[in-house]
Amino acid sequence: MSKDRVQNEQNDQSEINLGDLFLIAKKYIVLLIAVTLVAAVLVYAFTALFIKPTYSASSKIYIVASSGVLQISDLTISSNVAQDYIDLINDKVVLQAVIDDMNLPYTVSQLRSMVSATNTSGTHMLVITVKGHDSKEVADIANCIADMTINTVPDKMQVHAPTLISGAEENKSKIAPSNTRNALIGGLIALALTYGILVLRYFLDDSIRSAADVERYGNLHILGEISDLRETSKAYGKYGHYGRYGHYGQYGHYGEIKKESGDSSSHQGKGA
Repeated sequence: MSKDRVQNEQNDQSEINLGDLFLIAKKYIVLLIAVTLVAAVLVYAFTALFIKPTYSASSKIYIVASSGVLQISDLTISSNVAQDYIDLINDKVVLQAVIDDMNLPYTVSQLRSMVSATNTSGTHMLVITVKGHDSKEVADIANCIADMTINTVPDKMQVHAPTLISGAEENKSKIAPSNTRNALIGGLIALALTYGILVLRYFLDDSIRSAADVERYGNLHILGEISDLRETSKAYGKYGHYGRYGHYGQYGHYGEIKKESGDSSSHQGKGA
């Protein structure tokens, strides 16, 4: 067998497999849609009922290296000092002071995981963001950290105190989780798993169900085919469209009775 012929057969087989995948999806389209919708609804309900929402609040401060009229050198130093502020905000000393001041039920590690400080690129702004499950609490923590940064950190670094630009405000709009996104992901995962199971089941089934399967898997040509006797029996059955020969047809059981009754009536008519 030539390489070209082998390649052609492989290509044909690949095309047939793609067709099979489409037919599987078409055959079980109702099942796939139902599973996807049910999974999406369940994930949405689970997210809404059992996953705590996460809220965020931010405070912003402006960093300068000295008091009085700002010089170019002061701005350059301020850019370098910003990273020092970020490191100190995440330090145990500052975080523990915040915990003690607000009487928070967190450890230093837990509070550190809730806090992030970033320096806006190209500016001398320091943004302190706190995330948690209580919208009011995260705003209070962000403001407390900003106060600690302004009043405590400069003494340790021996620099001019930064200025508060904006304090954190309570925001009751959650940032996570997204019920709709989780429902969509859950539905797609359920769809993929269900379709994968159907495809696997199809390709593991080696039963020969039609003449096309014989030609495909056995490389045999069909010379003749016996018609389905069940279809024939339906056609000539009790209520088949060839009812003339059926149970109630002209030549059936009741047909004979009707015929005999007709003959009797005709004989009586003649006798009269």
